[in-house]
Amino acid sequence: VGHGGSAWFTSAQEAKYLAFFKKALVGCTGSDINSEIEINNLLIYPNPGTESLSLVLPENETFEISIINSVGQLIYTNRNVMNSLTISLDNFGNGVYIIKATSLTKSLTKIFQKQ
Repeated sequence: VGHGGSAWFTSAQEAKYLAFFKKALVGCTGSDINSEIEINNLLIYPNPGTESLSLVLPENETFEISIINSVGQLIYTNRNVMNSLTISLDNFGNGVYIIKATSLTKSLTKIFQKQ
């Protein structure tokens, strides 16, 4: 049972998403993940989102923003983003996505859901 007491996704879908996200994190060690959590200044809201997704990024850095769908396709990219960004979710299907913010010094990753 998922969000709001309704079925969020089936066991088969859950296994598919879990495998996808594990593959996306290949190369990250436990210490990498813990370090990222401590220094991860990427804020996304609302999550889950319906119409738009807002990002707040660390100050004084330029990021490339990438969004990857559940089958591993790059579906959105935006270069030279500083401080904040709002992304329309109108063309996104309902589902779970990975959002990556990459600068010269760090790579920040979050998962969000489009409803």
